[in-house]
Amino acid sequence: MKVTTLETVAGRIVEETLGVVRGSVLWSRGLKKFSRGGIRAVEYMTKEDVMEGLNQARIDAEEAAQRQAKLLGADAIIGLRIEVVELAGGMFQASAMGNAVKTSALPSAAPAFGRRMDLPFAAPANDSAVILPFRNLRAAGNQAASLH
Repeated sequence: MKVTTLETVAGRIVEETLGVVRGSVLWSRGLKKFSRGGIRAVEYMTKEDVMEGLNQARIDAEEAAQRQAKLLGADAIIGLRIEVVELAGGMFQASAMGNAVKTSALPSAAPAFGRRMDLPFAAPANDSAVILPFRNLRAAGNQAASLH
């Protein structure tokens, strides 16, 4: 599944919007709980451990949104926004939200510009072989003849 923060998927056309999808994950910074409830201890973590945990929470939230999009029949999520918020005491919530869409491939198109030799009255006005603006060959030929 393609996932993008943009409003479109490169090389594809959005055919149908299926709805908003969301994924949310809670992540705690080293809390250990008793099996019958209550907090037993707080584990001290390094900055790298916290960054790795928050990144994994972000990935899990995005995967939850993708699962929801697949249930809707989508093949892409556009406009994905990810937010990580600290709730309290080392508890974080990672949320991912975007639009589930169906897409199709772009039709192949001819190049927009190129050397146009089929126009007998026009020639490139610059060195790039792009005929923009047009220059009349007859007028250019008359000017060349009058210079000699």
